[in-house]
Amino acid sequence: MIHAGLKDWETCVEIARETIAAAADSPAGWINQSNALYYLKRTQEAYDRLVPATKLFPGDYMVPYNLACYACQLGRLDEAAELLKHAMSVAKGFNIRKMALSDPDLTPLRQRFNGLPV
Repeated sequence: MIHAGLKDWETCVEIARETIAAAADSPAGWINQSNALYYLKRTQEAYDRLVPATKLFPGDYMVPYNLACYACQLGRLDEAAELLKHAMSVAKGFNIRKMALSDPDLTPLRQRFNGLPV
């Protein structure tokens, strides 16, 4: 996405909202919208807007993974740990643990548990 490369996060939010409306069967718009909000330092809003996607896309591991990142950044480490565990349980073959070990958004979680809680 050109706008993401330009760090034009407001435009990214708008494009993601249009994507959600046009492709309701895909989690991509939901995830992109929340990521853009996060980059705008609107972490709680990013979290709140992604929560409905957990019911719409229960088999998508990136939804709970991103929610774990947001919860971690909001200081809700127990919740972040549970969301990360859930992401790992639905990932089926994708190594979430490896990704989480290097994700800077999950640093507070790794520090609290001296690694990952799972």
